Formats: sequence, structure tokens, C-alpha cells
Amino acid sequence: MEFFQFHPTGIKGLGILITEGVRGEGGVLINKDGYRFMIDYAPTVKDLASRDVISRAIYWRSGQGVASVVRTTFTWTCVRKR
Repeated sequence: MEFFQFHPTGIKGLGILITEGVRGEGGVLINKDGYRFMIDYAPTVKDLASRDVISRAIYWRSGQGVASVVRTTFTWTCVRKR
């Protein structure tokens, strides 16, 4: 297979994907410290960046150790009402 589709957001351990629409409705990606790290990778669109940009940012953050919680590789999607 030459190309495959990667989905960057889902519910850990359940195999459930979270649609990009959640971010479109105001959900934000945060690291274990509560920092909105997409500002560092897509300063204009932030959490509304395309799937490939979001995936790369999560990958880079996990490689730096700042996205890890108890040595696992994931970030948080905050979707609380303000």
C-alpha cells in the first residue's frame, strides 16, 4: 500500500475516533501540562490545522517527551464548555 490514512485523534483504549468537527466546535489539543501546543506548529489556524499538520505536531511533541503521560504517547483533546 503506497498511502494510508492516519487519524490523529481518538479515545485511548477504546478504538473510537474523534472527528475533526470536535476541534471545529472549539475543542483544543493540549499536552499533559495543559499547554495548547498547536500554537507552536500552526500559529494562524492552531487546532483547526489539517490532519497531517496535527499528526506531525503530535508526533514531534511525543518525541520530545512533552506529550507523554506515564510514558505513553498521547495528547489530550479538551472539549469542555466554556
